[in-house]
Amino acid sequence: MWTISGRRLCRDHTLKDVPINYLRNRLIDYIWENVTDKEKRQASRRAICPDLTDPELGEYTCLIAEDRKKMNEEAERPLTPPTCEEQAQRILEYGRVVRTYDQAIKIVLMNEAAREIDETIDWKTPKPMAIYRNLSRGPRAIVRSVITPHWAQLRYEGDLNDNMEVDRDCDQIRAMIKTFCCGISSWPPETFREHLGSTMTRDKFTAFLKKRGTDSAQLKSAAFLLSWEFFKRREQLGLSVESVDFRDDLEILEKRDRSETPEEEVDPAVREEEEAEARKFRESMEVYEKERRLIEQLQKEELAELKEAQADAARAPRRRVAQAAKSKKKGVSGNAEGSAPEVMPLEEASSRRLNKRPLDGGDRGQTKRVTRSSARAEASRAG
Repeated sequence: MWTISGRRLCRDHTLKDVPINYLRNRLIDYIWENVTDKEKRQASRRAICPDLTDPELGEYTCLIAEDRKKMNEEAERPLTPPTCEEQAQRILEYGRVVRTYDQAIKIVLMNEAAREIDETIDWKTPKPMAIYRNLSRGPRAIVRSVITPHWAQLRYEGDLNDNMEVDRDCDQIRAMIKTFCCGISSWPPETFREHLGSTMTRDKFTAFLKKRGTDSAQLKSAAFLLSWEFFKRREQLGLSVESVDFRDDLEILEKRDRSETPEEEVDPAVREEEEAEARKFRESMEVYEKERRLIEQLQKEELAELKEAQADAARAPRRRVAQAAKSKKKGVSGNAEGSAPEVMPLEEASSRRLNKRPLDGGDRGQTKRVTRSSARAEASRAG
């Protein structure tokens, strides 16, 4: 049994005292906060703590009041934002595809760069830049969906026309990224970067987010051109940059599709195909959500098991020392409670030693029986 000394009221506490002490603390705190009558307050305290004297009870009450004051101060203190290391550790524990600590740190730096973008920039007004998106010479076109995260292109999405003029500058694109990705959104910066293509690394994307102004080098960069293409595709679909949930975008597209196609002109085979595709998409999203929740649960369980194993490893030396001390204590108490060891008489001991002595001649594998009288006679002759 573990014992803690020198704690509250300078008394020793064991593990079995924890529940009753916790209940006492809560009741004393409740009495201090809600009972105003001094006599009732003192009587209630004595009923809760009959083993304490009046001075000890007063000291105990003061300690509980100090704890309450500290808790109130902590509650009123503004929360400190988590550090980069804490954010990286959280991403590493609950991230979808993050494997190493360095990857998690890069995601944290990318998120910070996105949050530092100036959101007051007017990104809604087009600004022709006299450059064109050349799909054959520039970076490869986006092949993933601009509607749903972690998904391939849907049937609503078409190919972007080649040699379209870029109508936003670099600061406007960065402001659009912040509006689209930061806050409550289905598209965090990491997911947005993944949909730009496999060639868009975290370092390149973070470097683009940290820059300010517009120059020729940025206008030719893959981060700028692919980000502009992403938002241009959404603009052609009639989807807003300020959308926070991809399900709202899907609902808008489905309503538009039903309104543009009259009921009598819809081919039953096409309708069945569309319904099957929509059903397949919903089932896939449900499977994805289940897998994501399962992965998070498994990661939490693995983390709990790891912490438990570390705690067991830390307690193992203490447990061995306690077991050794316990076994040693049992051995000492056994000798003390039992009878004293029996002392053999000197003559009997000498007789036993003589009986085991080998013969001087003949077969050395045999021994002769030596009686007590013969032993005495032999001892007198030797004297």
